[in-house]
Amino acid sequence: MTQSERISCKDYNVFKQSLKNLRRLDDLIVQKLNTTIPTDTFKNQCSIEKKRELCESFRIKVNELRTQKLEDRDNDDVVEAYQSSLQKLRMLKSDLAAEQVVQERSIKVWSQRCSSTEVLHNSFG
Repeated sequence: MTQSERISCKDYNVFKQSLKNLRRLDDLIVQKLNTTIPTDTFKNQCSIEKKRELCESFRIKVNELRTQKLEDRDNDDVVEAYQSSLQKLRMLKSDLAAEQVVQERSIKVWSQRCSSTEVLHNSFG
């Protein structure tokens, strides 16, 4: 980031708009990456709430398939479905972890660069 591109923390509204623009750019990059993945898992799933809901549904499905797998270990269809669902769940968890890192990084940068400003943390979002 060059000197002229630095975000000023003196004007909270300017800072908030700059942060919003940076997040929008980050969201566009993540969305583009997610839609180029050869699976249908992340297509049109851009909000973290939707990803959490999808993750929870996969978690339930994996638990059901795990139970079926334990009951019928010789059924290749159940074993394959279990492994496929488990892989999708791992991908979702990885994506959610990345979202968490982005959120933590944003808050850390904000607090490091703007700690002297008189803005409540709750008005950040």
